[in-house]
Amino acid sequence: MLAKTMRLLATAGAGALLAVSSVSAQPENYPSRPITMVIPFPAGGVTDGSARLMAKVLGDKLGQPIVIENYGGASGVIGAQAVLKAKPDGYTILYGTSGPMVAVQAMMKPPPYDTLKSFVPLYGLTETPMVLVATTSSPYRTLAELIDYARKNPGKVNFGSPGLGTSPHLAGELLKSAANIDMVHVPYKGTAAASADLLGGNIQLMFDYAQPIAGHVATGKLRPLVLSTSKRLAVAPDIPTATELGYPQVNLAPWTGLFLPIGTPQAIVDKLVPAVEAALKDPLVVDNFYKGGNNALNMPPDKFRKFIESETPKWRSLIEKSGAVLN
Repeated sequence: MLAKTMRLLATAGAGALLAVSSVSAQPENYPSRPITMVIPFPAGGVTDGSARLMAKVLGDKLGQPIVIENYGGASGVIGAQAVLKAKPDGYTILYGTSGPMVAVQAMMKPPPYDTLKSFVPLYGLTETPMVLVATTSSPYRTLAELIDYARKNPGKVNFGSPGLGTSPHLAGELLKSAANIDMVHVPYKGTAAASADLLGGNIQLMFDYAQPIAGHVATGKLRPLVLSTSKRLAVAPDIPTATELGYPQVNLAPWTGLFLPIGTPQAIVDKLVPAVEAALKDPLVVDNFYKGGNNALNMPPDKFRKFIESETPKWRSLIEKSGAVLN
């Protein structure tokens, strides 16, 4: 009799667990408490500022505050791993970029994670084209003139970057390959040092972002030659793209997007997507994102996943050719 009673209790308990599981898989009241957004970079940078604004506006759309947590180190990997280990309940969101989500897959051996197997791509936000700038004392005023000069003077043209394997470095390598020219890469420990040497005339070229170089272009200290993408920037409509100038291979732009831990219920994803779309239309976000030197991705989950699938081999091939390795 006791055994029969225990079996009945066990069956009832299992049924209760299934019922609870069913309820948690259909989070009708989500979100019911504050959400954490992880930024995998230190506070104070360009990514940090945009992410914080997105968190504020998205939180307003969801009706719950979004608390920021910054993680520095390992090119964003430490922050991404923190989200990877988080409970997949929609209360931890990663503000990811192409660095920790794609580039490190090739730069770290072994890779720290497989992005599409470890995370749910929630929404693709922006891409940030890079501008190739030259000192105004340089003998070339256009990309065509630069290429002609480099071919006639092999090894005498150099370009700086914030470091080996960074996006500006890889964009320079792409241009070298596409135009079949010889340029010497000069790596620095960060953008500030590279920019200072560029303005001082110690290096000749550098790929950088539109926002930080705008003032130097306006005052005539730097000359923009080409954008590293196929789409022009609204804030710099006069700068031609590499595609327009006959070099479609030079198509590299760091991007941002939101990710969730793998296993997050689809019901939560379905609640977050329209809120993200509404946030991207908010005037504050539009002004910050798209007038600040970015182009819109506006990619919902399925499209964002396919985008990452196409980006991964491109970045891997380029990084492997450049020899950039983090460990």
